[in-house]
Amino acid sequence: MSGYIFSKRFLGCYDFGFQTIEINNDDTRRSIRQLEDIISVSSPCELSNSDFEIYKTYRHEVTHLIDSTATLWGMEYTLRMHRWFNEKNENNLSVLSLNDAEIQMHNHLLCDFKLNVHHYKINYSLEYNIGCGVFVKFHYLSLKNEMIISVPITMLGLLGKVRTSIPRTKNENFSHLISMGYH
Repeated sequence: MSGYIFSKRFLGCYDFGFQTIEINNDDTRRSIRQLEDIISVSSPCELSNSDFEIYKTYRHEVTHLIDSTATLWGMEYTLRMHRWFNEKNENNLSVLSLNDAEIQMHNHLLCDFKLNVHHYKINYSLEYNIGCGVFVKFHYLSLKNEMIISVPITMLGLLGKVRTSIPRTKNENFSHLISMGYH
């Protein structure tokens, strides 16, 4: 699901249905052993820039794995999937579709841009859209209390952002930056 969040290349994704993390090796051309070493490194600062991109992608996708296995949302989704595969009927499919609809809503509300915003204050609002339902919108404000940008985010996005923040470079102190590229 991260798509191109850390790089212009597609480095990996998380499959909610199979609960697997996939690392795209077409561009990286690393062996399985090399990939295992990269994702299990104890000091990410020692990685090369390209290896660090792989590491960040993996860490990002792990948040989705945690979301689907350790949160109430994820446990419900897994249970609903299990029920559907055990007994394929209309009722089980419609219940499972609730979670799939939320995943689709998350994908629909993705921002297609990446922007570093130097903001002074963050406000939020709870909003409703007939196509997406209820979602949270974050408003980034300047020192003059002027809106810089507003970003919609779904429950899946909130789970991912709360769980982990990953710096974009190995040595970046990013406490004053907000990355607007959402997964």
